[in-house]
Amino acid sequence: MESFFEIRDGNGVLLSISQLSDNQSSKNGLSYEYKDGQLESIKEYSNGVESVIVATFKGNEMTQYEHGNKVYVGNYTGSYKDGFHRNGAGQEFDITGTRLIYHGNFVNDERDGNGYFYDAGRIRYKGKWMHGIPQGEGTIYNDDGFPLESGILENGYLKSNKGYYYYKTGQIERSCFPSCLPHWGDRKKKLKRTMSFCFC
Repeated sequence: MESFFEIRDGNGVLLSISQLSDNQSSKNGLSYEYKDGQLESIKEYSNGVESVIVATFKGNEMTQYEHGNKVYVGNYTGSYKDGFHRNGAGQEFDITGTRLIYHGNFVNDERDGNGYFYDAGRIRYKGKWMHGIPQGEGTIYNDDGFPLESGILENGYLKSNKGYYYYKTGQIERSCFPSCLPHWGDRKKKLKRTMSFCFC
């Protein structure tokens, strides 16, 4: 990890904790910017010129950005040494920063707890999440925002007598083994590992 340096004003007030150029004459890399003793933003610099805003902070709220667009607004935990993580209530936006795709609870940057998922401005799912995927009691909605089916989801699917509803689309997918469904293993941390041969 590259070294960080404290930059203070003439009165000793902390202004930033920053990575610097080789000759330490300008900011170069990540910089944690402070105002009145409170962290205000994380920015990236290139030879002293601000290039990217990574995140801004206001009280208990963090706003994260990608490509200049906000992708998260909500509670957080962490520090510049340990990193900052989504924890608690928050809202997640698509890469354009204009459409809400999730609002609810986060644990260590993953959707976890109660939450709502949206697609193109329409609600698709309301219910329990675990490690970023619907897991537990919930409701899947159709294109018009009306409930399709309620029950217990596993790995993002809700089983019905018609097949398996997938939470992102509200569409029915069919398979003789749940583990053979196309999105069954999408999440980063699999809750279950099932070996099966999908030949049915």
